[in-house]
Amino acid sequence: MATTTHHLRPAWFYIALLPLLLFPLWILPASWKGSRTIAQRYPSLRPALLSWTVPVFLAFSVFKGKQLHYLFPLLPAVAVWLAAVSTVSSAGYKKMLAPAAKISMAIVAMTYLAIGVWFNRAYDVEPVSRVIAGLQRSGAAVAHLGRYHGQFQFAGRLQRPLIVIRNAEDWRAFTREFPRGYVIAYSRQIIEGALYRQRFRSRSVFLLRVDALSSVNFDALQGGDVQSLGVSAPNSGDND
Repeated sequence: MATTTHHLRPAWFYIALLPLLLFPLWILPASWKGSRTIAQRYPSLRPALLSWTVPVFLAFSVFKGKQLHYLFPLLPAVAVWLAAVSTVSSAGYKKMLAPAAKISMAIVAMTYLAIGVWFNRAYDVEPVSRVIAGLQRSGAAVAHLGRYHGQFQFAGRLQRPLIVIRNAEDWRAFTREFPRGYVIAYSRQIIEGALYRQRFRSRSVFLLRVDALSSVNFDALQGGDVQSLGVSAPNSGDND
């Protein structure tokens, strides 16, 4: 994780997220003002929680790859602290804690719902997978540009594995053997004349005809260079 190239974030990323992670504790003064009383009643609790949370928080801050949910295993420690606070707090705080917890849960639920809607749109590969399956059934060869994780295989019930193009030599060999084949490529820009286009994650996935790309070099194809990928085939699908 220390050498990852994915989800790169600065060292202060988690510190900036603490208000969100600790909501609503920071708007309930009793959640932290009673720490002295808790230390007297439960002398080993605070050291235990600190040894649980601080090393993990610092370690994840040092790692280059950071995601909000990486810190979720620390939330039970917050729940233990709240349980301790509730045993030394007034009845008024206890009455306020329940509504605050419900509001917090509602915010979390709505956040997850919004994330779920976005993920469903950005990661739904079934439409493009059906198009790929149709091309394979018609006898066309379909290749995937770059590393392939099998994301279209099950969704499209593909009968044959996709040909993976890893380098310029693979690309030249594929264009020679399958001049009327198709290639799956990715770009953050629009490639005019693509057979099919669909949003996928932060980019779009394109199905391109090989005979319209025979003069395009591998580096331009892999980089999604729109100026170099001026394909001439008519656009028969543009779902986004």
